Amino acid sequence: MESTPQPAEPEVHAESPHPSAIEELGLSPHRSDEALDRLLVLLARMSVAPMAALIVDDDGRPFVAAAFGLHDRTLLQRSTLVDQTLLQDEVLLVADAAQDPQLAGDPLASGGFKLRSFAGIPVRGLDRRPLAALCVMDWEPNSFDEHACGALQGFRALVEDRLRLRADALHDPLTGAISRRHFDEIADREWRRAMRGLTPISVIVCELDRVDEFAAREGLPALDRGLRATALAMQYSMHRPGDCASRYDETRFVLLLPGTDDPGAVETAERVRAAVEALLIPFADAPTSMLTLSAGVATIHSEALSRGDLRTAVHAATVALRNAQRAGGNRWTLAGAGGELLLPP
Repeated sequence: MESTPQPAEPEVHAESPHPSAIEELGLSPHRSDEALDRLLVLLARMSVAPMAALIVDDDGRPFVAAAFGLHDRTLLQRSTLVDQTLLQDEVLLVADAAQDPQLAGDPLASGGFKLRSFAGIPVRGLDRRPLAALCVMDWEPNSFDEHACGALQGFRALVEDRLRLRADALHDPLTGAISRRHFDEIADREWRRAMRGLTPISVIVCELDRVDEFAAREGLPALDRGLRATALAMQYSMHRPGDCASRYDETRFVLLLPGTDDPGAVETAERVRAAVEALLIPFADAPTSMLTLSAGVATIHSEALSRGDLRTAVHAATVALRNAQRAGGNRWTLAGAGGELLLPP
């Protein structure tokens, strides 16, 4: 099936979701960052505290990205102290949780953990929104003096610097989209998750139309600007935290949409197409000739996930992309509609 360009439907979302911490920074709930672990050892020693942790708020799904001295990381994921820290501008201090009635039901202050004191400060991501809580903790009452608070503030700067360096390594320097290698890691994890949950997963391959001709006529700097604008258009067209986009090679972008079926995927493809068209980037001599984009969409349903992988899905979407370009461009095409197999039998 092919689509001719149609006006994009108005969106009802109040705002686009932020990229997840896993996509933006490569942090994972399944493994600690060794460099951050080492920083937390130093932070705990400088603060004279037996425990330290970095708890990431990944779109409402908190996890411990690095820790020192903890035997049960799951308690931190349910603590209200983490939520309160993210709302602060500076250090949140709890000298004795046993004397604070608001913490009577907190899993850190009750049960077997028996946390008595806590000091935490928010860590901000690339867009300066609170992304994680950096904290030190003690099983004894501890007022965490000026020296300890200064250590927290100093180590926050070190952690933020580390996260910025990590993000630079995971993103394409020209467009800001995630790198091919990082995308492959995310896709592998999401593919396995889709297999376990028996949910569909969709892939969209996008490319600017007549990209070689555009580069020849307008120059490589203009093409770079077009690629950057395309990456931004893709980012603003994805409305779910699990969705991600990558610069897959020199001219192609790939979007991964976990848990998205055919209708949702083609809606996203149309949003991207319409967003690029709305940029009004001039192309050729005619005043009405603008740079446009085509896309190929492939949805792999649960019963077929075990027979393929990301590479086969990207291939199917690329075939659909070429069909869209041969049909004139500035459109999307759904893979499988022309009879080709999405995955090998």
